[in-house]
Amino acid sequence: MLKTTHKQNNKPVFNKLGEFIIDKTTIEIIKSLEEKYNTTSEIINDAKTDSYFRLGNNDDNSVKIAQIIENEQNISESPATAPKCPKGKTFNIKGLKISDVEIINLKLSFYDDTLSNISCDITQELTEIIRLKYGKGVVELKKEFDCQKIINGKKVTKFTINKSEVWKNEYLTNAEINYIKPGCIENFEMYYLTIYSFDRHLNSFMNCEFDIEKERENKRISDF
Repeated sequence: MLKTTHKQNNKPVFNKLGEFIIDKTTIEIIKSLEEKYNTTSEIINDAKTDSYFRLGNNDDNSVKIAQIIENEQNISESPATAPKCPKGKTFNIKGLKISDVEIINLKLSFYDDTLSNISCDITQELTEIIRLKYGKGVVELKKEFDCQKIINGKKVTKFTINKSEVWKNEYLTNAEINYIKPGCIENFEMYYLTIYSFDRHLNSFMNCEFDIEKERENKRISDF
């Protein structure tokens, strides 16, 4: 909806994907997308259900939108979908194209009705476009302990490889292309792009559950 002209070192600030802009775009854009693509959002109460996978894997090319609400109460795992944080909302959008580039598994997370996180699967085409526009990011590599296995009678330690290409921006936003290869899950790799607001997505969400519990406690006290 809104567009930014902020620049850093004569390069655009990497805080957006198409018309979706961190700390700028409001949740009203979901209604705009529904009208533009003549569709209606559905609510999926658990991202592990069949309806969620049908949303992401149906054969037609139509745009489909769903609000994802997890059943789990653990806000630290997925704060934008946790029912304990009513200020957070996450939408999954399937079939969306920016220019002629298909954006796969697009997720938009809002806090207080303002966009706080964008994520999607990363492809070679999208990676090339990002690097042309923003330059190459800084590569960060981490090896983290995953598990230990017995292989040919010997104990072998397996590590998860986490490689990120990071663009650190002004205005408290970050953008990352992430590659994750677990050490203990065979034939599995994950590539994704995420753009997020430190203040809105990390700090606000992490404080959300605490604030809600505090409000409940204050109400209990006031009842006396």
